Amino acid sequence: MTTRTSSILLIAAALQTVALLSAFGAPAGTPAIGYRARTVTAWSWNGLLQRSDTQTICAGIDRADVLSAMGQPARQLAPDVWLYEGYKPDLAEAEARGCTLLVITFAQGKVADLKFVNAPAAEVITAQTKARGPHLYATSR
Repeated sequence: MTTRTSSILLIAAALQTVALLSAFGAPAGTPAIGYRARTVTAWSWNGLLQRSDTQTICAGIDRADVLSAMGQPARQLAPDVWLYEGYKPDLAEAEARGCTLLVITFAQGKVADLKFVNAPAAEVITAQTKARGPHLYATSR
């Protein structure tokens, strides 16, 4: 799996979160960190565990194409904000900092944003989408 990381996203709201274990299993006090990704590569495997297809997910791709390539998300943080596990960022720093959760945000049925985040950042995104709505999260990057 490869991605191109364009910038780091530090989520300041996480500094104000309550010091509890997160729903995603991160220890209390871990800062929320995320890295934008331009692309994510999804591989399909056949019955013999051989790679049978490769699809690139990027901004502008239809939601149906994401479902076809990646399957159902591990969690829907909001109707237009999906979280996937099992994908790795290209940037070693992102992986070293625990940013192994892929958050895909949709706007008007198409991918608007891709981020690799750690568990506290996923919590902040969840709270933001509940408080402000997923359409505002997608535009407030």
